[in-house]
Amino acid sequence: MRSRLVVALAALVLLAASCRVRLLDDYSAESEQALLRAYGEVEALFDDIAEAPDTARAYPRYAGRYGDIQRLIRVQVVREASRPLNSESHGIVAEIDTVFTGYRERHRTRGVDDTLLQRWRSSMQRMFTAALRAERVKRDPE
Repeated sequence: MRSRLVVALAALVLLAASCRVRLLDDYSAESEQALLRAYGEVEALFDDIAEAPDTARAYPRYAGRYGDIQRLIRVQVVREASRPLNSESHGIVAEIDTVFTGYRERHRTRGVDDTLLQRWRSSMQRMFTAALRAERVKRDPE
C-alpha cells in the first residue's frame, strides 16, 4: 500500500513539473498593430495641432479626429479586456483612454499651447510604449 502511495505521489510530482503554468495571455499581432495605428493617429493629430498657428488651434477643427482616435483606443480597451490573463495590457490601454479623454476635454474647454502639447505627446509616447512592451513580452515570456 505504501509503495502505491509513493508511486502515485511521484507520478503527480512529475505531472505537475511537466505542466506549464500560464501567467500571460498569448501574443496578439492584431493588438500590436492596433496599438501602433492608434499611436500613429495620436502623433499625427499632435503634429497638425503643433503646426497650426494659435488662431487655428480651436477644438472644433480637430473634434472629428479626436473622436476617431477615441474609437480606436476604446476598441483596443475592449479587445484587451476580452483576453484572459491580460490585466496588465488592459490596465495600460484603459489608462491611455482616460488620459486621452482628459486631453480632449482640456483642448475643448481651454485650448492647447506648445508646452502642453509637448507634455501630452511625451505622456502618450510613454503609455503606448508600455502597452506595446506588455504585448511583445507575450511573444517570448521567458
